[in-house]
Amino acid sequence: MSVPETQTKPRFPVSRESHSTIDKVFDCAIHTVRRSRELVWELKELAIAVLILYLLLKHAWHLF
Repeated sequence: MSVPETQTKPRFPVSRESHSTIDKVFDCAIHTVRRSRELVWELKELAIAVLILYLLLKHAWHLF
């Protein structure tokens, strides 16, 4: 006797409209993560620029 193969069907049809709130939350979370990565990168660049400016001013102060 062989066991008949059964195909599982979802009990409820899955559609984007039925989960619109969850999709909005995930979209917002993804946007937040991407934007925070961009802000962290810009903060690193700003910190490096401030450090270079500080070192240049310190060097110029020692020259005079």
